[in-house]
Amino acid sequence: MTARVFRCECTAFGLECDRVIDLGGQEPGTAWAALLWVSWRAGHIADQLDPPAARPVRAWLADDREAGRALAQLNAGESYLLIIADGATRYVLSATPVPS
Repeated sequence: MTARVFRCECTAFGLECDRVIDLGGQEPGTAWAALLWVSWRAGHIADQLDPPAARPVRAWLADDREAGRALAQLNAGESYLLIIADGATRYVLSATPVPS
């Protein structure tokens, strides 16, 4: 599968409710740009979290090995998903190849 565009999305939901909140998205043209968008958005979310909840996100942002794995997944035509937990709230960041 060759992808020219990647659909990147950020949503949030509470474990105690059925509502999903759309927090925006982007459609970058390369796997690298998709990973950058996910990283950029994860950084923004981490900035808004209390330090204990932000710590795993900051660790993910600094993990070059995971970034390489994510990039390989995207280049292989697979989706990449990052879930950030903050108490009963979950933020879901995704990058999905859109077939040409």
